[in-house]
Amino acid sequence: MNTNTKRLLLIYIAITTVFVSFVSSNLRSHQDSWILEDVFIATIIYILTFSIVVATVDDNRIVALVCVIFVVVLNAIPNLKYQFFYGCFDSVAHYGFTKDLLSLGFVPETGFYAPVYSDFPGMHIFIDALSLVLGISVITSVKLVASTIFGIIPLMTYFVTNSIFERDMQKYIIIASGLPTVMSYALVGTTFALPLYFSFLCLLFKRNVVKKNRREYTLALMIFAFGLLFSHAVTTVVLILLLGITLLLIKPVELIRRHSHHSSVSMFIGTWVLLTVSFMAWLLFKAEFVFHLFIQSVQRIFLSEIIKEPVPTRLFEIPFSAQLRFFALWHLKDAIITVLAFAGLLVLLKMAKRENESTFEDFYLPLLCFLSATSLLLAFQLVVRFGAIEYRRLIKYAMVLTPFLIGLFLWQLNQSSRIRIRVKPIISASVLFMCISLSLIQIFAYQPLAPRADVLSEDLPENAYILDFRAVNTIYQEKMISFAERFSSSDSRITSDKVTRWQIRGFANESFSSRHVYHSPLEPNMNKENLKWDVFLLHYGERSGPLNEKVEYRTREVIEKLRGTLGNVVYDNGESFVITPLGNGTH
Repeated sequence: MNTNTKRLLLIYIAITTVFVSFVSSNLRSHQDSWILEDVFIATIIYILTFSIVVATVDDNRIVALVCVIFVVVLNAIPNLKYQFFYGCFDSVAHYGFTKDLLSLGFVPETGFYAPVYSDFPGMHIFIDALSLVLGISVITSVKLVASTIFGIIPLMTYFVTNSIFERDMQKYIIIASGLPTVMSYALVGTTFALPLYFSFLCLLFKRNVVKKNRREYTLALMIFAFGLLFSHAVTTVVLILLLGITLLLIKPVELIRRHSHHSSVSMFIGTWVLLTVSFMAWLLFKAEFVFHLFIQSVQRIFLSEIIKEPVPTRLFEIPFSAQLRFFALWHLKDAIITVLAFAGLLVLLKMAKRENESTFEDFYLPLLCFLSATSLLLAFQLVVRFGAIEYRRLIKYAMVLTPFLIGLFLWQLNQSSRIRIRVKPIISASVLFMCISLSLIQIFAYQPLAPRADVLSEDLPENAYILDFRAVNTIYQEKMISFAERFSSSDSRITSDKVTRWQIRGFANESFSSRHVYHSPLEPNMNKENLKWDVFLLHYGERSGPLNEKVEYRTREVIEKLRGTLGNVVYDNGESFVITPLGNGTH
């Protein structure tokens, strides 16, 4: 490591330390306008520092280290800034399952997530083990895992590209792995599964190239495969489907290749058979509930039964300008990454015309076939309008592999003979800085950009968002749930808004959450005769957290009216409150 590299690394570590300290000093227990509120300028400076350092450093090991730190710190921002872990839907249910697992000492067999995850508890066991080993709370352990787990991606990228690509090309592929192609700072099923999925594929692609230590790669593949199998059923199913489609694509492509020193097909068949047999055996003999869900999903696809529209129908009720703003919030980063990856694909096609590139092809052939398989599965899902597994999940499965293409584009940009050597790092740093900065709109969804309710109807208030992208767990909600849990009777029927319903599953005990009535008075179109409740938990949707119902049902005026007419307010902390029916006392 030369002196200049040491100096740059020390500067980067110092600025990272200052940035982490600054974000931590903005700790808050309530919801604000945007995740990056009060830390936006500091984040931009940090991104600029990262872009300059990785574009300037020559040592690829240091580049990989810097990328790991950057990915971890960027993912850590919400968990450093907010008192509780980020994510008030799936994340809270996972937290509740993890908390119960630790308190019981064994995998819970009851509770909201027990039917799905009791046979796939790998992520939850890992979080609890980390909590016990480090002596930290489960909340802190959840934050730590959600913040750091994606740091595996730059490390695996360095590992898989080492000895395959020449040093300069490898550098830019590693830099591309530092781009926020996939972000998951909230604890969801793919938080743990996606790094395992990426690592599994990296080992698979590299094993296709190397001639030595192939048994060791096979053993590592099996470890990651079973780690994924025991952690997330959906990702395992998707991986099996994608490997199967890849098998159908790769053989015809190999037949028309000009040169090949060995075939990829036999390796893919062996891997696919191993993973498929293991998964089906686990479903049949252990995970019966998930097996039934899998069968039902297949039936719905062939019967054309729509579970959930892949694109919300309300999107077509708003003006085109509002649709563009939603697109930016949902997919601006994805669009930027796709454009860069397509540019890298063009570079790859240009390089494929060269002779003596068999090793290079042996890596990229299965990669491109796998990405093509992902695109075909995504197109199929959109055509049949099967939204149960969410098309955005498939986009993540593709995006995580794009650094291998984006790196080629960045490398080609740096190779241009028309650019002076001293200017090349500046151009690379500028491209990185602009792409990451623009991507922040989607990465930390910029809530103020979301269209307001008055674009739907003039009768709706202009200060209410059509959709709230924020997912902050707040002290107001936690205290409200804690009060209701302490003072409700053992036979009380509980109801709430949708967000509070999820938070109850994580922050309350099973006895309380099991008594939750699915619907609530905040949904006026349901049959009120079938809704009987004793305790109603609700909040205003500002500092206390988001609301997830249709905007017509959750305006400030509607909530104020409900608060005054439904019953007796027995608890109110200024943002969240508890109501009992008229004529009833406190439960």
